[in-house]
Amino acid sequence: MRRTNQAGYVMRHRGWWVLRYRERVGVGGKVETVQRAKRLVRVDAEHKTKASVRDLAKRELEPLNRNPAEPLSVTKLTDFVDRVYLPFAKQQKRPSTTGGTPNSGRTI
Repeated sequence: MRRTNQAGYVMRHRGWWVLRYRERVGVGGKVETVQRAKRLVRVDAEHKTKASVRDLAKRELEPLNRNPAEPLSVTKLTDFVDRVYLPFAKQQKRPSTTGGTPNSGRTI
């Protein structure tokens, strides 16, 4: 998968400097790209131009650009419970945690 360094887009909106960028997130069991917007700072005497807020935008995007691992797939909650939590609970917790009373034979 190709990795890009995101610069984002800085714009003025209703008296604020706003950063727009794209982020990959898990939606409904699939990885999708969504557009996000984040307010950086109010437009004032110190922050009149795009160039004056570019450093703030870079600081906001740094964690996204630095993260080397992207999810190849999204794990659903039921998969996590079946593959990770229940085996852990059976090994580390009391029987009532995973299936009610010890002799009931009931499982979650």
